[in-house]
Amino acid sequence: MDRRERFKGLLPIIKAYTDGESIEWLSPNNRWIAQKEPDFHDCASKYRISLKTKEPQYRPYTTEEAMQIVGRTVHKNDGGAYSVTGCDIDGDIFINGRWMYGAADLLTLFTIDGKPCGVFVEE
Repeated sequence: MDRRERFKGLLPIIKAYTDGESIEWLSPNNRWIAQKEPDFHDCASKYRISLKTKEPQYRPYTTEEAMQIVGRTVHKNDGGAYSVTGCDIDGDIFINGRWMYGAADLLTLFTIDGKPCGVFVEE
C-alpha cells in the first residue's frame, strides 16, 4: 500500500478524533488500547473509533408532544410514580394535579416507559 492510500484510510479515523471520538490502537499483542493523543503512525487497520456506545440524546417535549402524555404514568428519579394530569398552552406539565414542571425539568427529573421524559434525538 502506498503512502497516499494509507493516509486515505486514516481520514475517517482522524475526522472522528477531531470530532471528539475516542480512538483505539491495536497493540502488537492484539489488544485495543485507548489513545488519548494518537500519532497515527500505523496503517488504518491498526486504529479504530472506540466501540463504547454513546448515551442516547433526548430533547424536551414541545407543547403538542407533552399533550400526548397526559394520562400516562411517569416515574420521578426518587422512585415515585405519578400521573401526568395536564399540559397548558405554555408547555407546562401538571403532575398529580398539583405540581407543575417545565418540559426541560420533566426531561431531567422523570422517566416514562423506562426512558427520559422527552423525545429521542436521531443522530
